[in-house]
Amino acid sequence: MQFKEMDAIRLYDAILRSKLLNLYCEARDYPYSSLKYHILLTCAFFYNMKHKTKFKNLYLCENLPAESPFQIIYRDKTTTWAILPDRRE
Repeated sequence: MQFKEMDAIRLYDAILRSKLLNLYCEARDYPYSSLKYHILLTCAFFYNMKHKTKFKNLYLCENLPAESPFQIIYRDKTTTWAILPDRRE
């Protein structure tokens, strides 16, 4: 069975909505627990590595379009942070 982009979207949404991942939140001012951030970072690195992007070519980008929700590590009404490959090539 092949993992499809729709599966990634559903899994990403499940991670964001998870109450279990927010049981212990270190700071009330942050929207996600560190566990949730680490899971999203791991997904972003995995997605980019799977698509043959070298680690040295990845950047934390603000408000640039992502190919997959797995590249996004934070999103609110005005800001999206994503781990993306260098697009200057």
